[in-house]
Amino acid sequence: MTRSFRLTSLLLTGALLASAPSLHAHEPDGAIPPIAELPLQKAASARCAITLALIARWQNDGAERAAAYPAIDTLRGREFFVRTFSRLMDEYGIADRSYVAEYVLEETQKIEAMERKDFDALVPACNLLLETAQL
Repeated sequence: MTRSFRLTSLLLTGALLASAPSLHAHEPDGAIPPIAELPLQKAASARCAITLALIARWQNDGAERAAAYPAIDTLRGREFFVRTFSRLMDEYGIADRSYVAEYVLEETQKIEAMERKDFDALVPACNLLLETAQL
């Protein structure tokens, strides 16, 4: 696992763990299906939450790739991420934040492995979803 990938994972999961409601950790009662198997609206929210967090991280790091994307309001993006995964935790009976952190890590790997054109195709829809979210 590369240092950059670990940093991304820490940023993504840190936002979730720091801002999610306090829960008593225990083994999950359920499991969140992979994003590809979630209902469309939930899949879009989860995929976009991770996508926007990645872009925000690139922008924060000054990565050259970040210039291709509109600026992400970090606070709104973080709130979108936290609310998305908090809803999934509630819906699937997940109280163990480490489970969700691992889930986000696995899904982040899949999104980062996408071809650039496929990733770029996500961004306009994700920005629209973020703009229409009532945050």
